[in-house]
Amino acid sequence: MALASVLQPAPPPAPVWPAEGSVSSWYDAGLRLDASSEPVEEIDVLRAIPSSWELLDPASTKALEALEAGFDRSQEMDAYKANLVGTWKLLVATASDPLSKSGLAGLPEGKFARACRLVGQTQTFRKPDPDDILNGIFDRPLLETRELLLDSKEGLLSASHLKGGFSMGSLSSGALDVVEYYTKRGDADDDSLAPNRWSCSYLSETLRVCRNANGSRRVYTRVEDAEALEEMSRLGSLAVSIDPAMVAAFKAEEEAKAKAKAGADDDEDDPNDTRPMWQKRIDKADGIKRTKNGTPIINHGPIGGGGGPRPQQ
Repeated sequence: MALASVLQPAPPPAPVWPAEGSVSSWYDAGLRLDASSEPVEEIDVLRAIPSSWELLDPASTKALEALEAGFDRSQEMDAYKANLVGTWKLLVATASDPLSKSGLAGLPEGKFARACRLVGQTQTFRKPDPDDILNGIFDRPLLETRELLLDSKEGLLSASHLKGGFSMGSLSSGALDVVEYYTKRGDADDDSLAPNRWSCSYLSETLRVCRNANGSRRVYTRVEDAEALEEMSRLGSLAVSIDPAMVAAFKAEEEAKAKAKAGADDDEDDPNDTRPMWQKRIDKADGIKRTKNGTPIINHGPIGGGGGPRPQQ
């Protein structure tokens, strides 16, 4: 099924990415999925960033679910692998999917998670090529994933290039599945990258729908490798504006952390507090306040029991 046969134009809402230039998601650019629509003029989804599954209108989600329901899972593995080989661009990811925030590469150290968003991902799957050995190529990866992460607090973009391989088989669900494993970040070895596992719920020459173990979905479209590299380079060169709301949220979070730490230091690290550590932990768990010399602070009302019930006259 051609990609154009499941896309139709729709009124575009406001852009979603704070960057210079008219960059938005394919969905926000005015496209809708509709499996029953007549073929329309091919629309370039390459120059776009991923959208969220939760933002799709009911007609689009229904169209995707119809494609999944009609997918032939009895096909031969070789046919499935032949369709998978190639370069794919991410169109949609469920908001609950960690991929939406950190990508497969993960957040760089020190990043404020709330300000980060994955704004580009392409994946290239390859078959082993016997000619590689004849040509002296021994380390050509069977899988490469390129990602672009936007940080609206810093106004920066971070690019990642992961290399590894993939295996195919059948998970407990009985569905066709893929396990992606990565061994390099750029040209450097990296054993910290977790495998990426997903089941294929739809696969054609142009569209791929993945289901993760938690039920979240990712939707990809096939693109030309050279065009994908060019587009990721273009997106990475765009200037990104700083979001004042994210800067304020980061400062508020840091201040709250500092205040909490200062409170903990006052309770447990004051040199004038003579209580042993075990007593500090017990008092903290029981909610007992003490002076710095360890005397309990008892607040039961005025001396003389004025806070208790009065005797009957």
